[in-house]
Amino acid sequence: MSQLEQELACEMHLIVPPDQVWRAFKDLHNLLPRILPGFIDSASLLEGDGGVGSIREIKFGLGLNSDERRIRSDESDELSPDLVMSMKNDVADTDGLTATATWDLACANAVVPGQSYSKERIDVLDNEQRICSCSMLSGEMMENFSSYRTTWQFNPATGGQGTDVKWKIEYVPVGEHGSLDKFKDSALLMVKQIEGHLIATAEYTPPSQQQKLRAALLS
Repeated sequence: MSQLEQELACEMHLIVPPDQVWRAFKDLHNLLPRILPGFIDSASLLEGDGGVGSIREIKFGLGLNSDERRIRSDESDELSPDLVMSMKNDVADTDGLTATATWDLACANAVVPGQSYSKERIDVLDNEQRICSCSMLSGEMMENFSSYRTTWQFNPATGGQGTDVKWKIEYVPVGEHGSLDKFKDSALLMVKQIEGHLIATAEYTPPSQQQKLRAALLS
């Protein structure tokens, strides 16, 4: 008997404006290996130009030993305080040219263990609504799913500066797949590192806004 489609979703807030987050997110095939070195070996477009129908392949690295670090605290679903403080220190110490990724690498291996690569197709890319939806085509994780689709949406923050991020996976499991929290944690990890990169560099962020973003993060 076939399994029914299931769903897992979460939301988070970034202090960076949605247009800047969206611009960086659409460039993931170039950005990921640079902001998550050691976790992401390479990311490339196998077909297309990054628009709808494009196929993207991500090859994962070994990461760092993460036995002593976790992306969650025991009491909360939020990022644990020590990781948040590590990110603040990294941004404060940056030279404005490169963001550091120490806290990400410390827990990357725990987030998505046992993955060597994934291949996905971009099904939706809505620039007006800032929505991207991708279907997984192949990779080790597809041994546990007959379909797996990820959707991201980046909205202006309600009543304040920044971006409200919505993340959702829709999947059909094959047999036992265990907890999917590691995939949610991986999504949180990636988008927080994008935020750090936008704050620390002028690549997608106008220089005039960088100081404001850093001040907001460290306040």
